[in-house]
Amino acid sequence: MLFGFAGLCVVAVVSDALEYALLGRIADGERPSDAEITFNDTRQAVIGLAQTGLQIALYVAFIMWFYRAYSNLPRLGVTGGLRFGPGWAIGAWFVPFLNLVRPKAIANDIWKGSDPRSTAPGRPGVAGRRDPGGPARLVVVRLADHFAREQHRPADQT
Repeated sequence: MLFGFAGLCVVAVVSDALEYALLGRIADGERPSDAEITFNDTRQAVIGLAQTGLQIALYVAFIMWFYRAYSNLPRLGVTGGLRFGPGWAIGAWFVPFLNLVRPKAIANDIWKGSDPRSTAPGRPGVAGRRDPGGPARLVVVRLADHFAREQHRPADQT
């Protein structure tokens, strides 16, 4: 379905180029036939409707997958429950302002909870746990970057 949408977008770009060519001819003073103008408008409308329909189908398919992925976390070994109910995997997309943060939080839970490298019970990072080493790693990386830059700086710039 996704590749079909990509193909339809390519068709839309070609159709837009044909429409721009038609508009260029009109701007140059040429008067195309009414049939040619009507055909152009119909072609653009059909492609636009097809894109809209396929895009809605893609939204529905993604939200269904998102719900299933979040609902499957307990089966993957995430213990202690989920931070949000499985219904929020669907509903969070439709609540104004909440849709800016909650889907990301759910996606983080899906990402961390489905990580096969995680062997700890309860899959760390899910159910509101924070990584205590994160700030320390940031400081170490910044210091290492600073010292590396100082070491490789030419002598005349000191």
